[in-house]
This record gives sequence, structure tokens and C-alpha cells, in this order.
Amino acid sequence: MTENSDEAKDIDELYEYGARLNEAKDKTQHVEDYENIIKAATSTSIKARQLAAQLIPRFFKFFPSLSVSAVDAHLDLCEAEELGVSVFLILISSFFFRNFLIDDDIIQFKYI
Repeated sequence: MTENSDEAKDIDELYEYGARLNEAKDKTQHVEDYENIIKAATSTSIKARQLAAQLIPRFFKFFPSLSVSAVDAHLDLCEAEELGVSVFLILISSFFFRNFLIDDDIIQFKYI
């Protein structure tokens, strides 16, 4: 029972982070929210990881200082053993990767 309530709490918090970032005019003032979204990529909850997979690319361009962590988390999600997470992530990866190019280990941002 507590596992389900913990999972629901984690998902609710992710929705709150996403809502705050979505509503903020200056998203860079909410670095901690984005860091928590990135951390959710390692959650034991499949639903939390799927939500993190949506939110990481949505706010990626606003936090260039966290780009390496965000890309690492996103790639870790791609390697997830759960079919639901990895398939879902593959579907939304094009949105994420269109925002940057990797050239000789240097991330160059290309905003579209």
C-alpha cells in the first residue's frame, strides 16, 4: 500500500515541477525543479520514469548547465529494460534530439 502511495506522491511531485516550469516566465529560476525531474529518471516507478522522459526534453533548452545530466538520464531511460519505458522514450526522442547536435564531444545547441 505504501509503495503505491509513494509512487502516486512521486508522480504528483513531477506534475508540480512540470507545471511550475510551464508557468514560469523565467524558467531558469526553477533549476531545482528540473534537477528533480532528471533524478526521476532513476525512479523505481515506471510511470514516474515515463513522465520524466516527457519533461526532460520539454525544458532541456532552458537549462544548458544541466545538459550533460539531462542527456545521460535520457539515454539511461532509452536503455530501460521495461518495454513500456523504452518504447515510449524512442517515440519522443526525436523531439529531444532535434534541439542539439553533438560534434566531437561538444554539445552545440540548435534551438528550433
